[in-house]
Amino acid sequence: MMTEILKIVISPSGAVIVFIILLLIVFLVDRNWLRNILSKKIEYKGIISEQSEEFDKQKTENMESHQEKIVEEPKTVSHEEGTLFKYIFDKDFDKSEFDKRLGNIIKNTSQKEQAKKRFEFLYFLELGNKVDLYNDILSFVQDNNKSFYSWALLGFEQQKRELKKDAITSFKLALSFRDEVVDDTFDAKIEVIKRLSLLIWEIEGNNEAYDFLQTEINNASKNQLKSNLYKQLAELKKKSDKEESNLFEEYQQLRKEAFKLLPNDKGLLFSIAYDYGKKNEQKKSIYYYKTLLKIDANNDSALNNMGVAYERLGIINKAILFYKKAAQLGSYYSMGNLAIMLTNAGFFEEAQEWINKARKEARIVDNPDLTRIIYAENFLQEKRLEEVKETEQIEKDYK
Repeated sequence: MMTEILKIVISPSGAVIVFIILLLIVFLVDRNWLRNILSKKIEYKGIISEQSEEFDKQKTENMESHQEKIVEEPKTVSHEEGTLFKYIFDKDFDKSEFDKRLGNIIKNTSQKEQAKKRFEFLYFLELGNKVDLYNDILSFVQDNNKSFYSWALLGFEQQKRELKKDAITSFKLALSFRDEVVDDTFDAKIEVIKRLSLLIWEIEGNNEAYDFLQTEINNASKNQLKSNLYKQLAELKKKSDKEESNLFEEYQQLRKEAFKLLPNDKGLLFSIAYDYGKKNEQKKSIYYYKTLLKIDANNDSALNNMGVAYERLGIINKAILFYKKAAQLGSYYSMGNLAIMLTNAGFFEEAQEWINKARKEARIVDNPDLTRIIYAENFLQEKRLEEVKETEQIEKDYK
């Protein structure tokens, strides 16, 4: 009997079985085993990523501005889920109570559904910054180490902690399980791809990030995803343009490709028009603002910027017309621009009316747009004084 057992043990298949048993014993004795591994090293396709040292914070300022926060609740939630989402932002929030409620919500669901729900709630909890979630997230990965959601959440947390190389690895692992995501909950796949591309851009280089995004674009089947990827590639090219200063038309063209896929994307149209305006290509800027206004006729920002473009082209009547349209919609910035133009044209009383309207409807401490009104008011006072002095001088000269 012992001889037969020994033969099995020393055989190749027997060695594998023994190895697995030993791993199980180690794991049962020390449940922190996997957690310790995850917090130190993560291996992906043969590449070992050590915890990165703190990166130069100055180089991450722009990156943080692109890390969009997802603040909408999932569209379909039960009463218990809706209550828990609200509880996350409760001033009397208690983590143990949160864990209890979440456990009740997911206890009768499949493992995949549990992973999705835990991702959603922990992500919201991370946004609230109420508790340190690193250990919770590591436990999540430990329980779901073949889940898009667990690795994505770990990547978010590592990125927040400036562990950028580790975050790259976690995001790559998340995308290797992307087929698990069958809906567009939180646009989670898009968020992971965008963050990963930005990290690659910072750590590995521009071309590597461009290649990564181009591959994702080529493989994307849905217009929503492909359009967002075009926009992200455009944003990276725009960031690189500060160094290479020859990529303007290239990233504008990428935005236009995104617009073909989602022709009602108002934010995208605004970005195209705004950047043409900054490059002093006013006619192109006007074209894209007009396209935006066909979708949203009451977009006061687009109306105001149309006024700016026409003013720079010297078409003053059109500029005043668009400033007035925006001002009538309540744009204090447009009221200021309009008051300045009317002052320059000598219509002091009408300029004062717009300044008074802005002063009446909002307080400066509540609305930073009113700083334009302050400037307009000071400008008007200066012009009035200049006119008084000129009039007095004329009267002296002809006495």
